[in-house]
Amino acid sequence: MVGENDDRTHEATLVREVNLLDRYSMGLQRLAKTLGITQPRAIALVHHLKLREDEASYREFRIGGILHKRYSSKALEQLQQAMTSLDSADVWQEYRTDLATRRKPGGR
Repeated sequence: MVGENDDRTHEATLVREVNLLDRYSMGLQRLAKTLGITQPRAIALVHHLKLREDEASYREFRIGGILHKRYSSKALEQLQQAMTSLDSADVWQEYRTDLATRRKPGGR
């Protein structure tokens, strides 16, 4: 019969619960320690690569009244790769210049 299989066609939906704190498992301190650099240098690299704009690399969680800024393993991989090809002194100077600009009245 025409249309007989239409009633039997079903789409399966897979639902998987993911603990986002496992996916975004690193704070800045751990990230910097793993990279072997200081936290300010790590944040300069994060800023340079715009990782806080990448949802797969960075996420903020509010637990109680505390804001937790967390990074994923993807962020770590991107930072490690960048460290092999970027001049860290240039990245640091760029970050410091940007901070100074933002702190000036009328800055960003």
